[in-house]
Amino acid sequence: MTNGEKEEIIELTEVVEESSSSAETPPSFEDYESEVRALREALNARAERWLSTEGVQVLNQGVREMMPRIAAEAFGKEIEKLQAEVEKMQAQKEALQMKTEEWMASDGMRVLERVAREMFPLIATEVLRQEIEKLKVDAEEKV
Repeated sequence: MTNGEKEEIIELTEVVEESSSSAETPPSFEDYESEVRALREALNARAERWLSTEGVQVLNQGVREMMPRIAAEAFGKEIEKLQAEVEKMQAQKEALQMKTEEWMASDGMRVLERVAREMFPLIATEVLRQEIEKLKVDAEEKV
């Protein structure tokens, strides 16, 4: 507790003691009401001073400590869902790789060989046709 806080507490205690000792006759309701109002104003002023100094620091520290926990609670379920989805995709990828390897080991090579046998003659014919055209043009230019 700082000196300023001790002084404020002492001042508030003195106000209460003075108000209770000065009333020799039984105080009326209005007297109590004014005392309560004065105490309320004093406490509000003290609370405002505390909030403007130490209160801000306490609130900032509390927020820094609580935010990671709040975020973890709020996003924890979503993160778990995403992790499950990633694991599912990883399992699908591995299964697809295994099926591809199995297919390549059985039918895949035969299919690729057949496609190559069908496509290579067409590709070779086109490439050779282009080369023959070039040779013809060169031969005509030389003549």
